[in-house]
Amino acid sequence: MKKLISACLLVISLLLVNVVPAFASHYGDAVYRDGVLGGLTWHAAINNYSTVGSYVIEAPGGSGVVQYSSWATFLSGHTYQGPPQYKSGMTDNDLNNVLNTAIFLANRANVSYTAIDMMHGTTTGTYIDPGHVTQLRCDGLVEYCYEWYNWPVLTDTNGNWDISNNNSMLYHSSNYYTWDGYTFNPVTQWSHMNPHY
Repeated sequence: MKKLISACLLVISLLLVNVVPAFASHYGDAVYRDGVLGGLTWHAAINNYSTVGSYVIEAPGGSGVVQYSSWATFLSGHTYQGPPQYKSGMTDNDLNNVLNTAIFLANRANVSYTAIDMMHGTTTGTYIDPGHVTQLRCDGLVEYCYEWYNWPVLTDTNGNWDISNNNSMLYHSSNYYTWDGYTFNPVTQWSHMNPHY
């Protein structure tokens, strides 16, 4: 009987080691789900909780603005494409900076959606600060929040990665390709992030 109990505990322990990390996360991680444009691409958001499956900040599309959403609203009946993502080398403080930028954009309540370009904004200088972002799409929200804090995600054909740079913003668009020949979309973004669990 002891051997049976020990074997069961060992199996349960091995299952937990392999299952729990897939759901672990940090504030500020990028999360993705499928089901956009008839399954052609995905939807992206910033995780707004210490575990995946609670709350996100997203740019939902349509007439929506950057907003806080429940996990169920984010999924909208589609499949989560885990694990959550961030860039290798980021600290908890870096991820909190990403999240705080997303929170700032959601609290503005007037950053609307753009379908073709990842982002629109205004500036009198080189960089578009969070207070001057006017439109984002879902992957643009992720891209901006990471790249505003100098964590490159996708690079355009001109070799510019920083979407907050006025010279690069226009090339982060479905009208252009990344430096390695992919389209700018959530699936490409996910593949250029670093799975960490």
